[in-house]
Amino acid sequence: MKNMHRIVIALLIMVLGMSSTVVCFADAGYKDVNKKTIDAKSIRSIKLIKKAGGFKGVFDGKKFYPNKKMTRRQYLMVLDNLYPGKVEVTMNDLKKANKSVTEKYVTSKMVKVAKEFGMTISWKGGKKKLSRASVANYIKSFAEFDSAFAID
Repeated sequence: MKNMHRIVIALLIMVLGMSSTVVCFADAGYKDVNKKTIDAKSIRSIKLIKKAGGFKGVFDGKKFYPNKKMTRRQYLMVLDNLYPGKVEVTMNDLKKANKSVTEKYVTSKMVKVAKEFGMTISWKGGKKKLSRASVANYIKSFAEFDSAFAID
């Protein structure tokens, strides 16, 4: 009888563990956005941006591929979804649309969006190419900087 109780308890633990994983997947809205693929901070950032409509038309599938590099085209679309009419797109952006974004590129575009809101901010990034999850964290940080940029 004791063995039967242990089996039932083990099964309950497994079911509860699996259901919490499913909740984690559902929270961000993508199958591959979970604690096995990225950190909790990135999951929250992706969830917030998705909820605000930032990924509409960009990442509408079942997977997000959070560790894949984000392209300039994708980034500009996400920014425009969040801040319509505030994103400056140049010929250089179009020529290099399929190139991966760097910290410098991401922050420079956000500085320009802030300027469109009448705010002057200074934010410089480096040459590191950013993943989709990393870009989500940058956007969330930007959105939390001032209520003018809020996306939730």
